[in-house]
Amino acid sequence: MPAMTGNRKSKAAPAPARWRGSSQPTAPKEEKAEAALAAVPQAPAEATAVVEAQPPAAVENLAATTTPGVEAVPPPDTEGAGVDPPPPAGGAAASSDGGRRSRQTYRGSSTATKAPTAPAPEAALDALQDPENKDHLEKVTRALKAIQDQWPGVQGELAFGIDENANAEEQGCRAIWDPEEFRIAVATPARAYECAGNLLHSNLVQQACKGVRINRSNVQRLQNAFFKDVESAAMPLTVVVAVESGVDPMTVKGELLCLSPLEVNHALVLRVGDAIAANEGDLAGWLRLLRTVPMRFQVVDSAADCHWEAVRLRERHSHLHMGVCRTPIQRVQEVVSLRKRLEETQGAVSAAQLAEFYKESVGGTASTTPTPGIIQ
Repeated sequence: MPAMTGNRKSKAAPAPARWRGSSQPTAPKEEKAEAALAAVPQAPAEATAVVEAQPPAAVENLAATTTPGVEAVPPPDTEGAGVDPPPPAGGAAASSDGGRRSRQTYRGSSTATKAPTAPAPEAALDALQDPENKDHLEKVTRALKAIQDQWPGVQGELAFGIDENANAEEQGCRAIWDPEEFRIAVATPARAYECAGNLLHSNLVQQACKGVRINRSNVQRLQNAFFKDVESAAMPLTVVVAVESGVDPMTVKGELLCLSPLEVNHALVLRVGDAIAANEGDLAGWLRLLRTVPMRFQVVDSAADCHWEAVRLRERHSHLHMGVCRTPIQRVQEVVSLRKRLEETQGAVSAAQLAEFYKESVGGTASTTPTPGIIQ
């Protein structure tokens, strides 16, 4: 028996000749690529036809106004931005590798359905752009119908203005629409006019930024904060609507695209719908609120203007919130200061009494009710 050695390495079988530098011929790279492509399942002919028949578009109709002559958002310029341009309509794009990469993408590979395609007709886009908001918008539509059934013709009415002869239910606190003032105001650099408005003059179901899911829990939160009851209800922001240059907004009532956050409008409309369904006592108060909202008529030139103005308005509201919202330390200082002033006139005030005082005075409009742990 041969003597055992310390090295127990077993002899490995020799590698195939092609890995050891043999002269065994190999298939050209081009043939391998074609063989790999042939093994990939082909996309349906219908999908390929759609890709080849229509030119791709990266951005189309980011927002659409309801007035004629509004342009779509143009596609971005990809030259010099490090982005490969989409392929021509006739098939694979020309590239430095002879088009092999493009053939792999557009000739039936697993990424074929992700290739840029031309948008569907506008009617189809309108039907498909907001599928996740379908249930929510149906609720808003039902509430609007209830409002219009309760007050026929309300959509065509002007806002309630300042009139000492009007009864309390029809008394506003802002000047109402004046066509001459509108003409002068929109000719200024601001290109805008503000007055008391009828919320139902705006389009309450179309978003300026299409395809964004509406957060229904936020709508409910706004409803609880600002429209809990008719006595304390108030519109917390100015409703901004788009107006095409040269168009009289009063000729397109109910069609004015809303640029300010639509969630606030929905919160009010849904709350009024609930009040009508429950036959609440002071329905006239809800009508007054609908017809006395602060409204800004903003002249726009294109759908792109609508989109970006809507984005800017949301950003401004976000910055405003961050700038004025109390920090926990500020809330502590506020509570301590209030307690001290109350005790100067009322004697000792317990934490429970102070908490109740906050709830009665601030109600649902507090950012939190008040910060937990501070006054309990």
